Amino acid sequence: MKDQYTIVDIDMVTTAQFKETILFPFVRFVLVLVFSLCVTVKAMSAHIALVDDGVGHALLFNHKGNCYAVLPSHVALQNRFALTAALQTAFGSGQVFVRDTAGDIAIAAVEGEISKICTGSFTNLNQNLTDLLLRKHQTVIERLGVSAKLYDRTDAIIVSNTEHHITVKTTNKLALGTVQQGSSGSVLKLGDRILGIALKAPTQESAVFLRMDIISRWISQIFAGNYEPPRNQLSSRSDGNKGFRITGWQSGGEQTARSIRNLERGLLSDPYIVPWKGQPISFEITLSPDKLVPFSGLTMVTDTTGEPSQTGPKSVHLEVDAGSKEKPYWRSLGNRDMTATGRLNFSTGGIFARRIRVTIQTVWRKNALLRLDGLTVQ
Repeated sequence: MKDQYTIVDIDMVTTAQFKETILFPFVRFVLVLVFSLCVTVKAMSAHIALVDDGVGHALLFNHKGNCYAVLPSHVALQNRFALTAALQTAFGSGQVFVRDTAGDIAIAAVEGEISKICTGSFTNLNQNLTDLLLRKHQTVIERLGVSAKLYDRTDAIIVSNTEHHITVKTTNKLALGTVQQGSSGSVLKLGDRILGIALKAPTQESAVFLRMDIISRWISQIFAGNYEPPRNQLSSRSDGNKGFRITGWQSGGEQTARSIRNLERGLLSDPYIVPWKGQPISFEITLSPDKLVPFSGLTMVTDTTGEPSQTGPKSVHLEVDAGSKEKPYWRSLGNRDMTATGRLNFSTGGIFARRIRVTIQTVWRKNALLRLDGLTVQ
């Protein structure tokens, strides 16, 4: 009986130890993890994106169901620019509709898959910072690294602030303690609160930010209808073909944001040339952001008489979105081959679509650079 009692006692102790040493700590770990994820989501509710392969950054935010980007005017070299999300999880484009060159700030409407991460509300950005900036806080500069594959944070101390600007000096507590090239448009944060957007870096250890409350005040005036649009915006083509926008792409691991945007010109003054990695290259064309429009066909052209190191596409897959902005409906129109002489005519027979997705699946010569000289939509 003693041995039996001993066995029962050991079993009871083992169960208690299991609860104390394994079960309870595990439950605590899960609760802490869930809490941490909630805090992270809150902190990351306002996202930044890389502009034109690293020219600078843009801060994305949502206002009444639409996605917008605010960025330094000098970063938006053209009114149309490409956007890449962190870790290259989404792509899209921005169209500047207000630009203040004197204040070096611009706001753009955003299209493409990147709109899905536009979760930060403008209301959260529109807060007065005067009282908060009375003290010199320890802050963090947040930016995206090369090709948006890394999320960099640099520790910084506020050394001065004016009615419009904040100046910080970096420390060595995070990253290298230096302001990296392409940091314009990156954000200055105190906790999860955005204090400003980087305009310039006088030295590698200092940066000047335009205050977020000043930016928000300017944006509020725009949303109230008090603004003048930039001049010379092209909304249609003069050659009889439809105007369109490249609003998304996935390019076999290569960043080609700036060059792929040139496809919007139709017949290119400079060809679109990228390395062929043996992986499909896709790009999304928006014909209309909010309604179905007629779509009768697409033409692609490659100059095959040029460099022997370059090749045209071979098999091309076409899809169309015949749904609404809220409920997309993608359907396949099948595959076509571009001719060996560099021309593809893809006729639809006359349908309606809002977006088109073109996927280059193969090329004529595998060990060559992919080249496109023209893309028109009828």
